[in-house]
Amino acid sequence: MLKIGEGKEKVYEDIGEDIIKLQNEIIFDDEDDTIELLISKIFHNLDNNYQDKTNYADYIKSRAILTPKNEDVDSINEQIINIFPEEIKEFLSADSVEDKDQVHLDLYPVEFLNTLTPSGTPPHKLRLKKGVSILLLRNLSPVKGLCNGTRLIVKDFNNHVIDAEILTGSHLGKRIFIP
Repeated sequence: MLKIGEGKEKVYEDIGEDIIKLQNEIIFDDEDDTIELLISKIFHNLDNNYQDKTNYADYIKSRAILTPKNEDVDSINEQIINIFPEEIKEFLSADSVEDKDQVHLDLYPVEFLNTLTPSGTPPHKLRLKKGVSILLLRNLSPVKGLCNGTRLIVKDFNNHVIDAEILTGSHLGKRIFIP
């Protein structure tokens, strides 16, 4: 991913604009393989590595599953979260219309609002566990290393914030709180 982002990966303009070739061993063929097999290959020996607090951050930051469809992302994330040993913490989004006087409330029932996931926002029900890797979807504070695409590891939870450690970049190892 870094080579692509830095423009160092070979592109194949004769096939199409900005086309790269992935190594065969990192391509998932869902006709022959299962998502469970892919997850077990990427997160092999998770239980033992999770217990190794000294090296766990290095273990988790070198693992990722990429997929082009958000529905696949949600499904895979749910399966991965379920293999972590910690207790699930749920964060719910706000689910009301801001100016009730100007809007017909029948047009925006709470159930409908909870199904929306606009680009750059988390789902209505964000389910996390300690030790999972998360990715920021917006620039919260570029000066502090909190940019779109920053990878973090969840360390703890408070009432309305996630306590996390930055896994990448110049702010590697820094503990931060995400509202």
